[in-house]
Amino acid sequence: MRAFIAIPLPEVVLSALAQWQESLRSASGSSSKGANSVKWVRPEGIHLTLKFLGEINAEKVEQVITALTPLGNFPHLTLEVKGLGCFPNCEHPRVLWAGVIGPRALPDFAAKIEAALSGIGFPSEKRFFSPHLTLARFGDGRPQPWVKSAVRESNGRIAGQFEVSEFCLFESQLMTGAPARYHRVASFSQQI
Repeated sequence: MRAFIAIPLPEVVLSALAQWQESLRSASGSSSKGANSVKWVRPEGIHLTLKFLGEINAEKVEQVITALTPLGNFPHLTLEVKGLGCFPNCEHPRVLWAGVIGPRALPDFAAKIEAALSGIGFPSEKRFFSPHLTLARFGDGRPQPWVKSAVRESNGRIAGQFEVSEFCLFESQLMTGAPARYHRVASFSQQI
């Protein structure tokens, strides 16, 4: 199965993000070029990815669950979803995202997950952990003038704040011609 580790979002934040996406869709429709190259993430599929695992078998799933279980004692985390940004940049976007602001404990927690999983054979991520929520993907990376405007106008806009109570191992099922579907395989609830 294709798997990843992520923090699920509460319904109130998902609802706010769905509203953002709707207004962004309108903005993309007003741009005559590039609107069709946008692939929007279904709101119920938006999550904060901590680690992408790739294809793993049933034996590896059990190893992942065993490695992550002790991390249920993660610190108190209050996260805020605020503003928009792009990867690699807003001139030639490939990903449009909502920002996630949290305490220093968030990247430290992601590093603990990396360490636990590297101990069972998963390579460590080379990039610095950059918490974000993917809202849309662009197929070709060509300029999208509406994106630059949307990012500039989102400065200070907040989609919500929430307390993290769990993180999960998810399965990602890729569907031909349809958005991926995500299923929880295991949940790790906060123990402290």
